[in-house]
Amino acid sequence: MNYDFSDIELTNKEVAIMVLVVFVFLVVVFSGGYMLGLHNAGSDVHDNGNTVENIRTEVESAGSGIKAAESGIDGASAAAGRIEERIDNAAERAEYVKTTAAEGQRIIAECQSIIDAVRARGQAGTIKN
Repeated sequence: MNYDFSDIELTNKEVAIMVLVVFVFLVVVFSGGYMLGLHNAGSDVHDNGNTVENIRTEVESAGSGIKAAESGIDGASAAAGRIEERIDNAAERAEYVKTTAAEGQRIIAECQSIIDAVRARGQAGTIKN
């Protein structure tokens, strides 16, 4: 079947009507598609009944909790720094005590040797002024 449309002549009015019909058809099709898209948009999103205000309150509450946790972490970090400083001070004091004890033992040994020397002279009767 071969159709020959060469003998059909359209007037300007008929062309305008055809263009208008195609335009209206396209508007109806695209509008319907848009509406169906809006209707089905978010159909896979579960509605748990929370409103935007409820969710905003929960997010703000979570933000407050995060700030409180950060504050606690900062406080713990500061406490750890103070503890570290005290440990360093205690280590320095322990080293000082150790050095002082060694010096004390040396002085005691020196005194003991002086006392022994004095006793030895006293027993020998050779104490001189």
